[in-house]
Amino acid sequence: QSNGRVFCVLYFSLRIRTRDRIMGFRSAVTEVAKNIVLGAPSTLKNHRVQNHQRGKNGRDDDEMEPFDFSHEDEAQRCIELLEHLSNAILPEETLEVLNQLRDCVRESRTSQMVAAKVGGVDVIFECLLEEMQERGAKEEETSEQAHAALEVLVAAMTTEHEEDLKIVKEREMLEEKARGKMMMGKQRIGKERRTASEMNREALAAKSANVFSMLQMISSNDFYVKYHATQILCAMSSRRNTRKQVQEEIVKSPGASEVLVNSCSPRKEKSEVLRNETLLLLARCTKGHSEIQKLVAFEGMFEVAFDIIRAESSGDDAGFAGESVSNGLDGGIVVQDCLELCNNLIRGNALAQSLFRENGCVGKLVQFFKGLERQIGSDVAAAAYPAQKAANALCALESVSLLVGAVNLPEEEDSEFSQDAEAREIILSNLEDNRDTNRGELAARGGIEALCTCALGNGKVESAAIRVAALRALRDAVDYHDANQARLFSAEVTREARKGSGVPEPALLALGRTALKAETKAEREAALMALESAVRGNTDGQILLVSTLAPTGLGGFDDGQNENENDGGDDDFAGETSLGGLFARAMLRATSTSSSSSS
Repeated sequence: QSNGRVFCVLYFSLRIRTRDRIMGFRSAVTEVAKNIVLGAPSTLKNHRVQNHQRGKNGRDDDEMEPFDFSHEDEAQRCIELLEHLSNAILPEETLEVLNQLRDCVRESRTSQMVAAKVGGVDVIFECLLEEMQERGAKEEETSEQAHAALEVLVAAMTTEHEEDLKIVKEREMLEEKARGKMMMGKQRIGKERRTASEMNREALAAKSANVFSMLQMISSNDFYVKYHATQILCAMSSRRNTRKQVQEEIVKSPGASEVLVNSCSPRKEKSEVLRNETLLLLARCTKGHSEIQKLVAFEGMFEVAFDIIRAESSGDDAGFAGESVSNGLDGGIVVQDCLELCNNLIRGNALAQSLFRENGCVGKLVQFFKGLERQIGSDVAAAAYPAQKAANALCALESVSLLVGAVNLPEEEDSEFSQDAEAREIILSNLEDNRDTNRGELAARGGIEALCTCALGNGKVESAAIRVAALRALRDAVDYHDANQARLFSAEVTREARKGSGVPEPALLALGRTALKAETKAEREAALMALESAVRGNTDGQILLVSTLAPTGLGGFDDGQNENENDGGDDDFAGETSLGGLFARAMLRATSTSSSSSS
C-alpha cells in the first residue's frame, strides 16, 4: 500500500512536467495528490494566492474555509480528469473527458470544490477558448467540445448540492437576523460560508478577461453558446462579489447592452428560455448601477418588456402593434420579471423615468389597474385570487410608487452613490424635479381614478395586499400636489346598496370608511395616510373637511340598528354622506364608548 502511494505521487509529478503552459495547474495537482494520498498539510491556500489572486474579490485568506477531502475517491477522480483534459490531443478524447467532468461536478460536491480550488475552472475555460478560436479562424460551426466545456462550466457554477442548500438557508437566516438588528450593510455577522458553485464563480471572475470573453459569446450565432454563456453570467450576477465584475464588463464592452436587450425581444429572439435567462441577468445587473440602467433603457428595454408582457398574457406573439394591455397581469412569472426589471431601471434614475414616461408606459400601467377592476371585482372569492397575478399587480403598483413617491436612492453597498454624498444630492434634486411630471402624467392617464377603483368601493380588488399597495400609491400620487388632490376630491367609486344596486360615492368618503372599518390594520393605516396626503398643503380641502365636521343624522349609530332605507347596512357609518360627518360620528362613538367604560 505504501508503494502504491509513492507511485501515485511520482505518477502525478512526472505527468506534470510534460507541458509548460499549465505549470501552475500541475503544481497544484501535485500538492493535492500528496494531500489525498499521504495526508500532508494543505498548501492550496498558497496556490490560490499565487495563481488566482482571489483577494481581488474582497475576500481575505483567513476567511477561506478549509478544504474538505472527506471523499478522497471523488476528489482524486476529478483531479485525474482535469489532468487528462490538459493533456488531451484528439477531439474525441477531449469530448469524452469533458462529459465525464460534467457528470462528476453534477453528482459530487467534492468534485465541484476541487475544480474551484486547484484551478480546474481555468483549465476548462482555456479549453473552451482554444476550441472557439480554432473554429472561428476556420469559420466553422462551434464544436461539440466547446459545447461540452460550456456545460461543465454551467454545472460548476449552478449546481447546488444538499450541503450548499444548507449554507444558503443558514445565510438567509443570518441576513434576516441582521436586518432585524439594523446592521445589514454595516457589519458582518460571523464568517460567511460559501457554496461550491460560488467558489467556481469567484474563480472565473478573478480574471476580467474571462468575463469579457463570456460577454463576447452572447453575440454568437450558435444558440447553445449564447444560452450557456448567459447562464454563466447570470449565475455570476447572483452575488455581489462577482456581480461587480460582470457589471464593469457590460459597461466597458461596446454593444453588450444592445445584444442583451435584443436577446429579450420577442420580435428578434424566438427562444423563450434564452429570453427568460437574459431577463434575469439584466434584472440582477441593473440593480443599483445607474450606467447600466441608462444603457439598457436607451436600447428600448421598456418597449421590449411590455411586448413580452403582452405576449405572455395573450399566449402568443400576435398583436404587438395593439394598444390594449389591460389583461397584462394575467401572465406568469415572466411578467413579474419584466416589471421587476423596469423597476430596477427607474429606481433612483431620473433619465430612465423620463424614457419610461415618454414611451407611454405610465398609461400601460394604468390599463393594468383598470383590467384588475374589470376582471376581479367584488364577486370573486378571495381564495380564488391567483398568487402570481397578485405578485404581478404588486410589482406594477411598485412602479407607480417609484415614479411618484418619496425620492430615495438605493442603499446597497455596490451602488455607485453609496459613498459619494455630492453625487447623491445632485441625483436627488433631479428626481424631485422629475416626480411632479410623473404625477401629472399618471393623473392625465386616469391613474387616480384607477387606483381608487382598485382599493375602494364595490369594484375593489379582493386582495388586501393589493388594496394596501394601491392606497399607498394613491397617497404618493396626491401628496403636496394640488392638481392631483383636486382630482381625488372629485373622484367617485361605486358602492353596493342594500338591494344590490351600485350607487356612486365620493372616493374620499370611501377612504374614510376604509380608514375606520377595514379588517386589517395595514389597510386602515394606508387609507388614513392617503386621506392625510389629500389635505396636506391643500387649504381648500382642509376648509371643506372642517365645514362638514358634524354628523348628518343619517344612518344608525349603534352597530347599524337604525339603518336608513338607503343605507347599505354594512356598518354604523353607512348613512353618512360627507367625510366630515363620518369622522364626527366616529369621534362621538369613541367618546361614548370611553364614557361607558369609565362609568
